[in-house]
Amino acid sequence: MTTMHEIAAQVTAETGVTLEQMRGPSQVRQFCDARNRAWRLSHDIGKTNAQIGTFFHRDTSTIWNGVARDRKANPEAAELMDLAIQHAAKLAVQEGVGPERLHNRIMDAYREAQS
Repeated sequence: MTTMHEIAAQVTAETGVTLEQMRGPSQVRQFCDARNRAWRLSHDIGKTNAQIGTFFHRDTSTIWNGVARDRKANPEAAELMDLAIQHAAKLAVQEGVGPERLHNRIMDAYREAQS
């Protein structure tokens, strides 16, 4: 199962913003955008706002707002996630896989759709 550490590493690779910078108090736009992306990706894999907030040292309302900002800034991401879920669910039903493998399939399909 994908972890928030893995998501943070993915966002760091894409943006150059480190986990420490995402967790920090800076309001530099680059850091805020990376934070929001990491929060949205964490939310997309089923993490709660409380779990995300604990990991990134923020309260739940801040996480909620950041996820919404990233969805607004990147509407294609929500569409990609929907497609990934549909594709992975179809394969899971065909192959009779359990919930953990279904989750892994969804994340693999989402990453493939992003590239």
